[in-house]
Amino acid sequence: MHISPLFFALALVASPATATDSGEELPPVRVASVEITGVGGVERQRIIRSLGLNPGAELGERKISAAMERIVRHFADRGYPFCTAGLTGLDLAEDGRAVVSFTVDRGRFVRLGEVNIRTGRTRPDILRRLTGLAPGEPYSERTVERARGRLLASGLFRRVDSVRINRGRSEALADIALEAEEFPGSRIEAALGTGGGNSRGIAGLVSLRMNNLFGTARTASLNWRRPAVDWQSLEVGYREPWLAGFPLAVEFSFSQQVRDSLFSQTGAEVALDAEMGDRFRAGLGVVYSSVSPGSETWTAAESSRLWAVSGRAVWSNILPPVNPSEGFRIAAAGSIGNRRVSGVDSREVRATVDGELYRRIGLAHHVAALSGGVSLVSRGDGTPGEIPWHARIPVGGTLAGGVPVRGHPEETTRAVRSAWLGIEYRLLTGDTGRLFVFYDLAVIEQASQQTGSWRTSALHGIGGGIQAGTRLGLLEIAVAVDPERGPGEGRVHVRLAESF
Repeated sequence: MHISPLFFALALVASPATATDSGEELPPVRVASVEITGVGGVERQRIIRSLGLNPGAELGERKISAAMERIVRHFADRGYPFCTAGLTGLDLAEDGRAVVSFTVDRGRFVRLGEVNIRTGRTRPDILRRLTGLAPGEPYSERTVERARGRLLASGLFRRVDSVRINRGRSEALADIALEAEEFPGSRIEAALGTGGGNSRGIAGLVSLRMNNLFGTARTASLNWRRPAVDWQSLEVGYREPWLAGFPLAVEFSFSQQVRDSLFSQTGAEVALDAEMGDRFRAGLGVVYSSVSPGSETWTAAESSRLWAVSGRAVWSNILPPVNPSEGFRIAAAGSIGNRRVSGVDSREVRATVDGELYRRIGLAHHVAALSGGVSLVSRGDGTPGEIPWHARIPVGGTLAGGVPVRGHPEETTRAVRSAWLGIEYRLLTGDTGRLFVFYDLAVIEQASQQTGSWRTSALHGIGGGIQAGTRLGLLEIAVAVDPERGPGEGRVHVRLAESF
């Protein structure tokens, strides 16, 4: 029999079972087959397979609504943004199975017309490259939404509004319009750490990053660090987002590290990377490093030279980046090559995997923040004598570029393997402000001076702090202690950042 109107058909399948007058429950309505009018051939069969209404599946209002949404999405991604779909009937057989019938009106076929993106200084040709939208191609709802995501993932824009579709110069064209708010072009950041027992002076950092140079999405950076009184480093970087017009970015970096009279290290890297999907990038590079001992006699200050192939991948959906309440970031980096130490070549392998996760707890202004990772370095047979001090991983503090453990001085020690975890509760007080408490833990494998082999130890840090916007910029102050040393040897971490 044919059930009409459709209101009664939907009422029949809205619950998994239907009751008779005697109170007995009848079996739920199940699918016999699906029919679609307005579509034919192979495309019709492909759509039917994608609906999730397989023979024998239970019917329900949600499943029928989801099926119609899939039909509309199918055509909206293929040049028919005005497609409509509806349920036209349920033909029930005596066995309780139903033939589900849909009708489709594709509407007119539409191609992309003009793509209008209102921003500040980013050039129109750069915006077209970022979005990948080309006038004249068939309209695709998925492609248009992905273009919006690419603008956000570029890191150039604080906000990108929803896409608006307007009629073009003819009915066969659809113009795309959206507005985007850019981040300030440059950012300067300064940080320091002091206290924490044998801190070897005040640790400091100054970082300058210039984004979207001249509206071209190019980036330049300068980082100066002073992790300890006898330790300074400088790093200069540049990123070209498109190599010879292709969607392949190239990065150059140069670094120099001086440990007074102990040793000096010079390094460089050239890397290529590309976008592999929404918010995912990966690439390969070449690394060079040269280390020379200083004038002092120090057994750990061997000379070395390294050539290696490097790789990295980043997957992130953290928005907004200043004070995130949702999202995650996962990054993996590594290298493999030969390091020559005192005339002996051995293969060296380095790898780091780290990440961040942010989730709201109950109310919107309560956030749990997790960070952590693992890192290792290996050379030859992996004995302490084969891995020079300068090739090991710095552990402690937040400014040495290694394993962060608040409450400890920068480079409390150096390790060949490390796993770390940071647990933080945040109370958001605004778009940029927050109060927070945290616990940091690092489990490391370091050299034992007594046995000459590796030993495992742990570093802990616990504390709290505040982040707030000030006239000078975004200020963060954190106080942390090592539970084993007590509050008398706590360490203060201060960070100030301003965008302009």
